[in-house]
Amino acid sequence: MNGLKSRKSYGDLLELILEKHTELDDFEAVAKIARNLGFEKAESVPIHSTKNDQDLMEHSSYQQNKSESPAQSFPQTSTADRPLLPFYHIVKRERLERHLKPKVFEKVAWLEKIKSLNGDDIYDENAKKPKWQPLTRPPKIWAKLRHILKQKYLSNHPDIPKLVKHIEKGDSLKYFPYTSQHCRVSQIVVLADYASHLRTCRTDYQQLQSRLNKYWGKNRIIWQKIEDYPGGMISIKQHEDYQEKKWVTPPIDTAILILSDCGALADKATRQHWQTFLQKTKKMGNTLLLLAPASAADLQGINLKGVHAYSWDNDLARSGGIAHQEPLKDEKRNKEDVERLLSFLSFTYRIEPHLLRASRKYLGLPVSIEAACRTYEHIDDDGEFLYLKPEELSRYRGIFADSETFTSKQQAKAIQLVRNTHAVLPRSILDVELVTVQSLLPDHEIAGANEALHYLRRRCKTFTEKANDRLYQSYAYYYLLDQEKGGEEAALFWVTLYKDLVNEDDSKPIQLPKNVNLSDVARFIDINQSATFYRLEQYANQLTFKKDQNHNNADVLISNRFELGKSEFTQRLIDVDHQTVPVNDEIFIEMPNDKSISIDTGTESLTIATLTKPDWAENIGRDAQGLYLEAGHQGQQTRVYYPEWGGTLEQDENGIYTEITVKGISQRFRYITAGTFLMGSPTSEIDRSSDEAQHEVTLSSGYWLADTACTQALWQTVMGENPARFNEDLQNPVEQVSWDEVQVFIKKLNELIPELSAQLPTEAQWEYACRAGTTTPFTFGENISPEQVNYDGGYPYANGKKGLDREKTVPVKALAKNEWGLYQMHGNVYEWCQDWYGDYPTSPVQNPEGAETSVYRVLRGGSWFDFGQDVRSADRSGDTPDNRDYDFGFRLSLGQAKVEAVADHDSASDQRSTRAVAASSAGRGFIEQSVGKVRDLFKKT
Repeated sequence: MNGLKSRKSYGDLLELILEKHTELDDFEAVAKIARNLGFEKAESVPIHSTKNDQDLMEHSSYQQNKSESPAQSFPQTSTADRPLLPFYHIVKRERLERHLKPKVFEKVAWLEKIKSLNGDDIYDENAKKPKWQPLTRPPKIWAKLRHILKQKYLSNHPDIPKLVKHIEKGDSLKYFPYTSQHCRVSQIVVLADYASHLRTCRTDYQQLQSRLNKYWGKNRIIWQKIEDYPGGMISIKQHEDYQEKKWVTPPIDTAILILSDCGALADKATRQHWQTFLQKTKKMGNTLLLLAPASAADLQGINLKGVHAYSWDNDLARSGGIAHQEPLKDEKRNKEDVERLLSFLSFTYRIEPHLLRASRKYLGLPVSIEAACRTYEHIDDDGEFLYLKPEELSRYRGIFADSETFTSKQQAKAIQLVRNTHAVLPRSILDVELVTVQSLLPDHEIAGANEALHYLRRRCKTFTEKANDRLYQSYAYYYLLDQEKGGEEAALFWVTLYKDLVNEDDSKPIQLPKNVNLSDVARFIDINQSATFYRLEQYANQLTFKKDQNHNNADVLISNRFELGKSEFTQRLIDVDHQTVPVNDEIFIEMPNDKSISIDTGTESLTIATLTKPDWAENIGRDAQGLYLEAGHQGQQTRVYYPEWGGTLEQDENGIYTEITVKGISQRFRYITAGTFLMGSPTSEIDRSSDEAQHEVTLSSGYWLADTACTQALWQTVMGENPARFNEDLQNPVEQVSWDEVQVFIKKLNELIPELSAQLPTEAQWEYACRAGTTTPFTFGENISPEQVNYDGGYPYANGKKGLDREKTVPVKALAKNEWGLYQMHGNVYEWCQDWYGDYPTSPVQNPEGAETSVYRVLRGGSWFDFGQDVRSADRSGDTPDNRDYDFGFRLSLGQAKVEAVADHDSASDQRSTRAVAASSAGRGFIEQSVGKVRDLFKKT
């Protein structure tokens, strides 16, 4: 093989087989070979058609009214036998600010000067672990316990006041009254629930156990450890030892203290077990006291009648117990509370139980939020500490940095709590947290953040010297997961961590850390500053960037390999869906079937998606000129090619359109088909001018024209300023712009969107689109009104009715559009055209571009300032290119489209129609089985 251009296509092989098909016994075998080589039956196409590898088309509809004998065509097969290759398409191309102004990749100054580390220091040698904050202050909880956990009995002392009362009434004494006294219960059974979601409460259990032991004595307390619910074997602690025993209901004079949520924060099955246990125990007459690390609303679903139940929180002393008629808990509010707490601590490396407790109390959230955090979907729980999942960090940190969610005082408190908790950890942990929170709050000066950044850079320097050290590798890996700052430090960690993979030519894609782009990485690797050109091609169901040695030459389309576009690479790495891919002569990219992918080449960003035929289109295909759709449009069957700058094709009642988006501002473009029309005005038209000589004009190619004049919003986005006089609404057309200034705007727009080729329409293109197939003075008919057009209604056309004079511009879509979907081609603002102003020709012309030179550039359409006669379709005006006025605007055109091909199936019968078929494993297997027959055929040939 001598390069791609010398390769023979599958069509050549198939034709060779067909010429000798009579020598094969089974024609079905030939047809099956054809299907697996990518061909299908074409009803109107002869077998021996002209070879044309430049035109590989796929049609989604076929003529069914013609038939041919089996000797002339392949047998028809079902769609299931012909799995189709997907169409890939560039839907967006854009050059970002860093693409337009690339950095000069100088050496990082601090990397040369900074010293490496000798070890990992403790942030504060005198730091102490913060004290545990109990759920309820001891005096509150102890008052409840002593009141409830006691027995009532009769003493040996007579109750004199009661005896006197009976005698005064004259009642006979049935029994002699004695005084009653209260004392501690003889025994307490404590059921401590060690369920996984209640881990935060285990220190509270231990503190309570210590107090109970001191007050009642160890011998009178049986500590029973359960998980989730009581039943079966449980762990019983008497004195210092735990033993496994089966649950037995204690004697009636025994109080049962339950430390659990009774399944309120768990699943339904757990709640049912607890409900059964409470019912059985209440029937035995035992005193039941529940201290629940849950709110009253959380416990509503459990029948607590006969149970002294309290929410084990700050409101315990004043709650007076939990009533069964509490309202149901609000699941939405519970989730909001969890989100608020996690956002409050989102900049931390990990969340310890005491940090979770302290933060919850500070925010005034209910106790049940602690358990809810442990079971939340965005949390990883290692059994002790909580970790926010990396993919959720940016969202939570954005909430933390939002001043409307957390005040500066609350943000400062969060930093203080984390600093106090993590002061005992290695310095590297707290320093990363300080650097992170400083990046989140750039307007605040975080104490210690500068020192933390310096220490982090020392670790970076040390890692470059100890790249194989497992401890440093682990630190770098987790730093890249959790960091928010990005920038030089993260880039250096990443380059050092993946140094070998980056330098390998055949390495797999590597995930770039968040907020780190290729420009940051390029400062630490060798790069090629000169641009290299690549062709983006589709081959089967795969995308390929192939180095283009001679990018100015036209490419020859090879069977089953289609070019999507060209791009420039300026670095050794490109970014594919936030994964880094080394640049080689050929780069293969696996394309997902169900979503788009983004590619950053260092020069531009591309978005590529899988395309299916829209319902409104008749056919979809790709030939040497690109990807196209065929549909009825503006009264004719039209083939519309997808634009090279990206963008999808859509259709509405006015025809086919596409859109560009620049930094969030969109502009719609209508596709205007090729055609012939009478330009100028007939001699019979009222108020016509002498420069409107009517003549025939043919536009041989379709083009894209903006559906509105350029808005102030789009101008301001591209240029950074707004020159308009009537600037109360950014959807008003931009005015006070000269022809020369418009050229500067167009140049910048074309830099932002490669291959866009934006320009002004020619005068002929403008009038053709304005008329939209009409021959009357206006696209709306013989006359107009101010309800249709923004002009001086005090001076109507042709003795029409006087109307409103707005004396200013209106939003570009405020008034009616024409039949082709174009707004305000009449009035509002004059629109600059590309042409020099000159006299019209008298004979028919094709694709006119105006006078060769002149003093004036063409202005068309009239404005809000003009009379009715000045906004006619044929009316012409002009001005010097450097002049501007408050009624001078413009409308963008995207130039001539690729040569428009009108679909004509009968005239296309001399071309071979093909259909791309996916090379499934079954298809490949059949081809391998058929090789013998094909080889025999070659021998005979």
